[in-house]
Amino acid sequence: MKNLLIFAGTLLLLSCRNESETELFQAQNQCPTAKVTDAVSDLKSDDGIFGIHSEKITETTLSAEVSFGGGCDPNHKFELYLSPNRLIAGPLPYFDARIVFTTTDYCKRLDQRTLCFDLTAFRKQNPNAVIVLKKFQEK
Repeated sequence: MKNLLIFAGTLLLLSCRNESETELFQAQNQCPTAKVTDAVSDLKSDDGIFGIHSEKITETTLSAEVSFGGGCDPNHKFELYLSPNRLIAGPLPYFDARIVFTTTDYCKRLDQRTLCFDLTAFRKQNPNAVIVLKKFQEK
């Protein structure tokens, strides 16, 4: 019983990423840089195994809490793409953004993680830009 509790506790600690880890990545400049593309609306993530639960945008960083399948693949990839063109819909003009998730392993394990992306280069070109992160819908 004691071994089971130790195993469960260790598994929980290893499988969870928290905000302080994301802040550590930001402090060490380990957040990948956002990419700019005209084709943001055409981008797709892997079929129905990726979801965005919350996001936070600061001056130089976009953070998002996500869940994803295929957690058995150590080489899955997350990339943030931003449109270079300002869109006008509603009260404020904005820039469209999407996180694209790719994996080569579609195991049934579901993971959650808080991601961060560096917006510094984008903000130099668009200092007061409003960024709207589009959420992918499952098929």
